[in-house]
Amino acid sequence: MAQKLHAADPQVYPREVWSGWLHGEHESEHRGSVIQEFGSRAGLAILSNCKVLGEGVDICAVDSAALLDP
Repeated sequence: MAQKLHAADPQVYPREVWSGWLHGEHESEHRGSVIQEFGSRAGLAILSNCKVLGEGVDICAVDSAALLDP
């Protein structure tokens, strides 16, 4: 389905979407490199995290965030 959407309208539907995830038990060097890569991406990117990022984290390239709590 994603390939069909991209073929129909590549300006709206990118060929690839970067994604990554972080957990509080990851080493700080790993967390830093993932956040660096996420913040330097152009286009659509999704970063999921658990017990790492919270309110007050500022990444200039991010235009929206969702804070979810069960």
